[in-house]
Amino acid sequence: MRDAKAFEERYRADELPWDTGHPDPVLKQLLESLPIPAGRALEVGCGTGTNALWLSRQGFDVTAVDFSERAIEMAHEKAGPESAVRFEVADVFEKTIDGGGFDLVYDRGCFHLFDEAVDRERFAEAMHRHLKSAGLWLSQIGNADDRSEEDGPPQRSALEIVSAVEPHFEVLRLESSHFDTNLGHVPRAWVGVFRCR
Repeated sequence: MRDAKAFEERYRADELPWDTGHPDPVLKQLLESLPIPAGRALEVGCGTGTNALWLSRQGFDVTAVDFSERAIEMAHEKAGPESAVRFEVADVFEKTIDGGGFDLVYDRGCFHLFDEAVDRERFAEAMHRHLKSAGLWLSQIGNADDRSEEDGPPQRSALEIVSAVEPHFEVLRLESSHFDTNLGHVPRAWVGVFRCR
């Protein structure tokens, strides 16, 4: 499911049902409810940069990466020359992002791209590698309890998530929610808050 070429083609064709153009409401709610002090943040799979730019406006020092070159081009265009966000074409599997030791890692729809348990475990390890001790990983994941026949994100069970995450993280929250998308329906999501062990 994790196909860089397919994502590149979708960005170039502007077929982006996940890109609403405004900060994700779940991210905003999490920062209000936890609360998380502004620090160094990494967004993985940042797309066109909307959430990274919002995090920066909240006082975070943000690095944002995506493996799609076109997504990062679009993020730079959206951000403009005055933005403090560092956008980079990168794959967290292939390299540790410069300036590791982040206080917060955020991914919206990356974890669920991995069909194999071993790859989900590797993704969790990569998130752990980028965080400071006791740092937080916020993740929005397609929810396997969604029985809709409509198009939507890949779906994972709570067991699949916890099995991949627990060796490296304490599970603080795993709650059912929904994705904010441009689809004609509202896909269900898991919202995970994981603290680095």
